[in-house]
Amino acid sequence: MINEMYEIEARLKGQLAEARLAVRQVNTAPRIAHLLQTLETFSGQIAMKYTLGDASKYTLKLFSGLTVFLTDGRVEIDSNPVENTIRPIAMLRKNALFAGSPVGGRNWSVMASLMATCRMNGVEPYTYLNWVFGQMANGLPRSQYDMLLPWNCPKGRFGIE
Repeated sequence: MINEMYEIEARLKGQLAEARLAVRQVNTAPRIAHLLQTLETFSGQIAMKYTLGDASKYTLKLFSGLTVFLTDGRVEIDSNPVENTIRPIAMLRKNALFAGSPVGGRNWSVMASLMATCRMNGVEPYTYLNWVFGQMANGLPRSQYDMLLPWNCPKGRFGIE
């Protein structure tokens, strides 16, 4: 059942949110309803001490959150894209534990997060830092430093192709 839903999602990749939502309402919603019915049947027949019974009850408890993608075409069927995006950031922060000192670790974490934010916004990190330091050297007031965040970097000049 779940594979069928992922096959539908694969065909929807790259389409507008409205189109995705329409297809999901017609093709995926009935499969979700069948999955819910199956889980309710399992949870009533299988004892919690078994893995399948425990998994069924857990899934039923979170079911409303698992079906948000049926009401919003912008939402993915799972959180894999988000997890894949933040994984490198988390790994860099974890690696910062070995930076030599607590202050070094914090600084490493800040820089790693900033560089990952650059990449997520299509900005090349090295060139971005040159732009930031240039703005600061040219006397940009501290009150305007929020304008130096990666998403404010001129994309045409520093964008990753």
